[in-house]
Amino acid sequence: MLQRKVLSAFFSSSYFVLFLSFLDGYNELQNDTFGYLANIWLGMFIYSLYTFAIVFIYGIGVSMLIESLLNKANVKIMRLFSGVLHILFGAIGGLVFMNVRTLVFGGAVSLLFFIVDEMYKKFLQARKTLVIVSLLPLCFALFSFILYHPYWKQEDAKFTANQAAQFAVSSKGTYNSLFPDELNKVIETIKEDYVVTRSTDVEKIGSGDYRVKLIEKWHKTGTSGERITYYRVQRKEGGTSLNAAGSSGDTIPYKY
Repeated sequence: MLQRKVLSAFFSSSYFVLFLSFLDGYNELQNDTFGYLANIWLGMFIYSLYTFAIVFIYGIGVSMLIESLLNKANVKIMRLFSGVLHILFGAIGGLVFMNVRTLVFGGAVSLLFFIVDEMYKKFLQARKTLVIVSLLPLCFALFSFILYHPYWKQEDAKFTANQAAQFAVSSKGTYNSLFPDELNKVIETIKEDYVVTRSTDVEKIGSGDYRVKLIEKWHKTGTSGERITYYRVQRKEGGTSLNAAGSSGDTIPYKY
């Protein structure tokens, strides 16, 4: 019985996780099919952390208990009650926490578990086929994973110098925010009798990888200076990072 329950749990969990992952990104399917397929494995991985744990630990135990208690009942009645009890125990989390999503999904995966378990019992000769079919979601996850890195390499390459400049100066209330978020733009101001100009320049290092220079110049009668602060801005797998990369030039003689 345990082997059958484990196979049923694996089958139902795999397909349920695949279904949830398909459902999550469905709105993106028409706009970006490549991205949709490339990111499904990530959703499957996250959902599997919860689904497999619940189904294998809680689901198998409850299913074995239900089958043992109803084992002596009439076959038709046993199947009917067993199916109902599987759904109820699967949906119990949603009933306890009053969460409709948990209620529906819990009941659905429990029903799938029950149906597959009955198929394993009834069609002994088809077990190998069912085992093979249960591996298909894993094959799809592998296919999605293979697409993942080429997809994000393509997307990261679309990250522009202007976007890097905007990201570097986007933190409000900081020194960086005093600089323009556009290239070839100069901001001029007066600080303690100094005429101060600030500009932003960007140098491309690689695909989605930029060196941003925040250039500050100042002058007044008889004195002038310049200071450049460097940052490295990188876009990787859709996420953007900003890292300080040193500075050069004169000490700023006023409070900014």
